[in-house]
Amino acid sequence: MTLYESASLIASALGTLVLVITLIFVARQTSQMAKQFIGSPHDRVAAQMLAMNQVFIDHPEMRPYFYEARPIYETDADYQLALAIAEMRLDFLDTVVKQDQLFRREWHLDRWRPHILWSLRQSPILRRHLEMMRFTYSDILLQCLAEANTGPTASK
Repeated sequence: MTLYESASLIASALGTLVLVITLIFVARQTSQMAKQFIGSPHDRVAAQMLAMNQVFIDHPEMRPYFYEARPIYETDADYQLALAIAEMRLDFLDTVVKQDQLFRREWHLDRWRPHILWSLRQSPILRRHLEMMRFTYSDILLQCLAEANTGPTASK
């Protein structure tokens, strides 16, 4: 074997080794990215839930309109604030629903459905705003609205 043939053989072997190491590295990075991607929906929902909690910490007077089925009327001084909170809450619930559509294997809407129904049943303004803005929310959330309207604590 000539020196040129030996060098070619060594270079080929090194190239194969570098390729195998690169493939292992890419596989590990892909696996880590997949784990981060799966974790990101949970992170988004958790961040939105914390923001909702902060709203009720900052405005505890709003809780009865969302947790105690107390109605609020357009003539009430806090109506616009309650409406803004209702929109924020509906956006959160819609995000929860959409996570199920995007991440079926990792996300389980059946675990959230009781919370969504309870939230809608406990808040007349939430139901009213969802009905009024139905064209902006998912069909699943609208199905929950129909179910909540027939539930035991839904009062209009």
